[in-house]
Amino acid sequence: IGTVLGEPDPDSAKLLRAYTSTFKFSNRSFTAALRIFLESFRLPGEAQKIDRIVHSFSQHYYEENKGSEKNGDEAPLRNADAAYVLAFAVVMLNTDLHNHSVRKKMTLDDFIRNNRGINDGADVPREFLRQVFDSIAAVEIKMSDEAGIGFLTDIHWDETLRGARFLATTGSTAEVASEPFLLSYPDDAKVFDEEVFRICWQPALTAAVVALEESQDPVAAQAALEGFLSVARCASSFRLSDPINACIS
Repeated sequence: IGTVLGEPDPDSAKLLRAYTSTFKFSNRSFTAALRIFLESFRLPGEAQKIDRIVHSFSQHYYEENKGSEKNGDEAPLRNADAAYVLAFAVVMLNTDLHNHSVRKKMTLDDFIRNNRGINDGADVPREFLRQVFDSIAAVEIKMSDEAGIGFLTDIHWDETLRGARFLATTGSTAEVASEPFLLSYPDDAKVFDEEVFRICWQPALTAAVVALEESQDPVAAQAALEGFLSVARCASSFRLSDPINACIS
């Protein structure tokens, strides 16, 4: 996906804009928005393609978060260029803090010093940069094929809920509500969880076994192993021994 999005031709540029516009960045922190965007696909290796993708993110993030100025509140980032430079700085910070080969880690003061004057000639508010630094230091940004199930976070779940649409059914006619909102479930919805798990755990293990035995792709192997762990965790929560024994065997 990243390779296609980063191409310079007009069709790819149009596709990149359309893809980026599907993300809802309003009222999101900068790092949460960047995390959701970068973890949705693998960044290509070519610098020019990365530049186009980050530029698209920066434009969209700024457009969706500059509205606070209308209420008399000054937005932390004054223009899309500031978001663009900061996005690259965050990618560099992420590598610096979470790459074990980097011995001398970047400090908060280093990060703030590196981003002086990027905000239309002024400095980005220190508290804003501190929040960015703390977020990346706490949780690494993982590219899509590096992350896997084990790296899903509350931010990813929130993004799933944000993108959901509630189907309101009236009689025999189902209509999509005009405004998106978080899905709400009845209190007794979880009563079906165990039955659903009993139905699907064996096919899930079969798929994981096939992937593990036949695939030469380490990413697929990792996903298969995570599948075993997920089945075992679910079985443990429902106190079911057969799925656990099947995972072990």
